[in-house]
Amino acid sequence: MILPFSSAILEFPDHLRRQGVQGRVIATAIVNADGRVEPGTVKVSETPHPDFVPVTVRYFERSRFRPGQLNGRPVRVCIVTPIDFRTRGS
Repeated sequence: MILPFSSAILEFPDHLRRQGVQGRVIATAIVNADGRVEPGTVKVSETPHPDFVPVTVRYFERSRFRPGQLNGRPVRVCIVTPIDFRTRGS
């Protein structure tokens, strides 16, 4: 799993937090050779609630990642990453 080295703030939708909705979102994205997610490439394959999708996309698009490497050179890669939305105490 490739983790962001400079991540944006992951916003937990207030209405879902109040309702106690939580869970894991699985997202894929293309990270280019400079560590940025290519716009329009974030896709959510699993989510406990559809309102987690837009905040997940924003999180990925605002974060910087360590790019993949091939023979010591940065390359474009596809990543699959889980994001856990949890309320405090869970």
